[in-house]
Amino acid sequence: SRYEPEDQLEWSLVLEEIKGFIKAEAAVAVLHADSNPIILSHSGSGSRLSPLTTPPCERSPHMTLNLQEIIIVGSACEQAKFSELTMDMFRMLQTLEREPLESASTSMIGPHSSLHGPHDASPAASRIPPGSKSYLENGDRRYKDNPHKYLLYKPSISQLIVFLASGFKELPPGGALLLYMSADGCFSTTKHPEDCEYL
Repeated sequence: SRYEPEDQLEWSLVLEEIKGFIKAEAAVAVLHADSNPIILSHSGSGSRLSPLTTPPCERSPHMTLNLQEIIIVGSACEQAKFSELTMDMFRMLQTLEREPLESASTSMIGPHSSLHGPHDASPAASRIPPGSKSYLENGDRRYKDNPHKYLLYKPSISQLIVFLASGFKELPPGGALLLYMSADGCFSTTKHPEDCEYL
């Protein structure tokens, strides 16, 4: 593919979206519990959940669910976006991305470590090496470093139902699905007859 002069307007719009997205992303400061700013980066553990950056989670016999599927729906109208990725969808992606244990700064953290966070069921340390009898090329869906994510921008209700059904179908035993939806509120300016006024 090569540059076509008639595509100039489209490329200008893309560049404006990128500039607006970067400007909006930098406007939000994420603070740690002690009010110090957290540097969010797209690589390394700055923007990902890891055993070192999350509080410990007390496990009980009733806590058997593990987050495996995520559906992120962005439907807000006036929001900074790039293509079909809105700012809130981007932030949710950052928040829900888990640091694989094998690339964490302390690679000795194992399944019996005391530094467990909400993602302590991460299977990075217990993976089956390629060539083994039980090895699956794309990995066993029950054991993933990060949950599978669907990103939907202003979907129709039928599209949302299809993705919900697909997500539930893909859930392994003990798996959980998270649905995040953002949209504009609807405020009516007229009174409805069923609204009661109290004196």
